Amino acid sequence: MRYLIALSLLAVGCHSVGAEVCPPKVPAAVNPPADETIKSSYEATGNQIYVCAQYEGKWAWNQVGPQANLLDEKKKLAGTHFVGQTFQANDGSSVTGTKAGTQQVDGSAVPWMLMKGQSKGEDGAFHDVTSVQRLKTTGGLPPGGCDAEHAGAVAQVPYTAQYVFYKTGTPGKVQQCKGQ
Repeated sequence: MRYLIALSLLAVGCHSVGAEVCPPKVPAAVNPPADETIKSSYEATGNQIYVCAQYEGKWAWNQVGPQANLLDEKKKLAGTHFVGQTFQANDGSSVTGTKAGTQQVDGSAVPWMLMKGQSKGEDGAFHDVTSVQRLKTTGGLPPGGCDAEHAGAVAQVPYTAQYVFYKTGTPGKVQQCKGQ
């Protein structure tokens, strides 16, 4: 029976992970809701995209969004992350995140973040995702030099992150990346 379940999970591209994927000292500001448990985790590598524009009389790099590949534990492409805080798995399922909390952990990288998830599709790797954490970030901060001379300029800044996806868990069996 276990063999059949394992084959079924492999067939749909799922992989089971737990708290072993969590970095130490996750800030409380990015904790998922208490009833959610880890579903999957992916390494992201790509760019944070910014455009130089004037807003309320000040020039600044405004974030357009990410463009990154999601890699599984074997470093194989499992999906993409793109504008609108959307994650799409290779099976076509997707989830869109809405920012629920952030914490600046490293001044040289984009903040860690918790997003409330809205899944699309009735089946697939992301069909029942309820929250997404962005952890272990490197890079991705906007460049300097946004002014009238650079109006409309686009900057693609390399970044990496770990994205941990959550679903509603079974009481007593919840595993999370969380802090106090």
